[in-house]
Amino acid sequence: WRRLAVSDRLSALSNYRQLLSTRSEEFAQLVSYETGKPLWEAREELSETLAIADYYLELGKTTSLETKLPEVESGVGTRVLHFPRGAVAVVAPGINPVSDVHLHLMPALVFGNTVVMKASRSAPLVGQAIAQAFHDAQIPAGVFNLLQGDEEVARRLVSHPDIQVVLYTGSYETGLKIKKQTFADYWKIVVLDMIGKNGILLWDDCDYHQALHETLYSAFLTSGQRR
Repeated sequence: WRRLAVSDRLSALSNYRQLLSTRSEEFAQLVSYETGKPLWEAREELSETLAIADYYLELGKTTSLETKLPEVESGVGTRVLHFPRGAVAVVAPGINPVSDVHLHLMPALVFGNTVVMKASRSAPLVGQAIAQAFHDAQIPAGVFNLLQGDEEVARRLVSHPDIQVVLYTGSYETGLKIKKQTFADYWKIVVLDMIGKNGILLWDDCDYHQALHETLYSAFLTSGQRR
């Protein structure tokens, strides 16, 4: 996968993106069923996912893998080469199990890495549907890999010495565990998006009708699970 030309990777991932679009209603039904969010919101998540895919596919066309720097002296050229990191672990969240996952998946795959995704325990069917879409899009075997299981499976994945990057979206408590598990793995890039419920501050001069609407929207979106 890393040895393919960027154009070939983008072509393969474009096929995958098209399959996601074709199956968007099927995915939305699964997301609504497993997470409890209303169907209209699940459909919005799929639209957001397609926009994420489009963004990174376009970014892949314009990102240079080789940067030539000004000569430090006459006849002495300098260049910077960018290489894939290798195997990337993605620990999927249960709240936005498609869109948040693709924020991690797409850049990793576009730039030549492979991915091992541990599906959320609360949305295993969504994880399986993503894996099936990669398979049906004829992405080469071993490029995207799916694991199902509990916390121990996630621990063993992020702690594995061959994993070069760990990408996680989820609870604060689990994020801290991942940080502790990878603390001594100095070679790993670890990115933690730890969610939580945020407080809301209102000033005296605010539009109270809009403030009430936004407060209720943020508190009860995704059946009350949204941060």
